[in-house]
Amino acid sequence: LVGVRFEDSNIEINQFTQAVFNTKKYNNFFPSAFLTYELDDFENVSLSYSKRISRPRSRFINPFSSLSSNINLFRGNPDLDPSLTDSYDLGYLKKWKKLTFNTSMYFNRTNDAVQFVRNTEIINNTLVLVTSPVNVGVEDRYGFEFTLSYSAFKWWKLNGNFNFFRNQTKGDYTFVDLIGNPQTIDFSNTALSWFARITSKVSLPLGVDWQTNGTYSAPQN
Repeated sequence: LVGVRFEDSNIEINQFTQAVFNTKKYNNFFPSAFLTYELDDFENVSLSYSKRISRPRSRFINPFSSLSSNINLFRGNPDLDPSLTDSYDLGYLKKWKKLTFNTSMYFNRTNDAVQFVRNTEIINNTLVLVTSPVNVGVEDRYGFEFTLSYSAFKWWKLNGNFNFFRNQTKGDYTFVDLIGNPQTIDFSNTALSWFARITSKVSLPLGVDWQTNGTYSAPQN
């Protein structure tokens, strides 16, 4: 299965209070390809590629400040660009009578990845901390995951997922400090982490389903 999607974006920012006007126009092609080989009726391997986009939400591009407190502001960045990701996945699936096992190795590369920077500014003779999103560079994420689905009974189903990944960011950001000197923040970072999820679904009388979810996220730098 192969396909392609085309999207055209036109974003206008008109912030009259502070006279901030900006227009972002961009268009993108998003190809995708999925290849599956069936070893038998209950077992297959798959290979896939897709291109994805993550557009900034309106709060992230709105230059009007929102107040957490008088000295702590969040301000959107009208120059923020979308993040584009190339995603690759190699998977394997095996089915038994009551059990399904699915595992995959993946690699995602994101360009114009978004990070949050905090700068100090003087507003109305007060030192204020201002947080804003910026595009900082490239983010690589790769790892593996596996999922087990088990139908213990007709009325009880269990689903478990484990995901281990390595996240690497490369990029920096330059700003001007309070005395007019340019300063550069290095956002380069490598982190290893994992998370696990488990879901239990019980079918009760009168068409009622009871679902319980549990998630654990390991520490990450």
